[in-house]
Amino acid sequence: MLMHSDNGILDFGSLDFEDQQQVELSEDRRIPPIAKLIFDSATEDHPVLRQWIDTVVPHLLGNLGLKNAKGMSEREARLFVSTDLNPEAREKAVATLTSMPDQSLAVHTINAALGAWTIVDLAGLDDESRRLYLAGVTMHDLNKMIEREIRLQGKQAEDYEHALREWGRKLGLWDFIDQRYWPDVAFLAQNAEAKRGENRTLANYPNLQKDPASLEDLAEFVRLADLLASVAQRPDDLMHMSGPNRPTDI
Repeated sequence: MLMHSDNGILDFGSLDFEDQQQVELSEDRRIPPIAKLIFDSATEDHPVLRQWIDTVVPHLLGNLGLKNAKGMSEREARLFVSTDLNPEAREKAVATLTSMPDQSLAVHTINAALGAWTIVDLAGLDDESRRLYLAGVTMHDLNKMIEREIRLQGKQAEDYEHALREWGRKLGLWDFIDQRYWPDVAFLAQNAEAKRGENRTLANYPNLQKDPASLEDLAEFVRLADLLASVAQRPDDLMHMSGPNRPTDI
């Protein structure tokens, strides 16, 4: 059953993606019924969104339906949290992750992309920017996909690029947006986090296809999408936000 939260964001948390039968979308492709439902709910006035749903969503459901976005076991949290943190900060991060309600990464990503789409549409972004927005949302939790924290900087740069390219392939992203945009996608993915300016050193992003100022703006849309998806899971979080994390600062 497809559910809606009070703020209108789709909630797929009650669905068992593994048990979904396949239905035919076109003669040569088959997608899960939930992806077909989402596709049919997007009007023809949004061809970029419909293409993302058609191309990427089936792979999200297939690859990330069982990966956690919010909430994990203590063992998983300790593996995920960086060992570079001091002991007190590390224990606090582990406690935060283990106290969160479970939400799959597929659900979180779909909720995020659709949750802020109306705002993206009202902003009048061109098709290239809309594709980048959806690509950035798709990859914004790359660290959770690979289950470790890496950045596109220093000694980790090569590993991050490889992981982004590989998971982009797994999720069908490079069939939705040309792979030459991978540095732009990386910029959006890494700068859509709660801590602003997480990795905005332009030297870390070779051969950007879009101008940095536009990417800075797009990163705010991706960050808003992530925030809305989190609020859809735990609406009361919005009341406890402070400082730069408040949505009023977006």
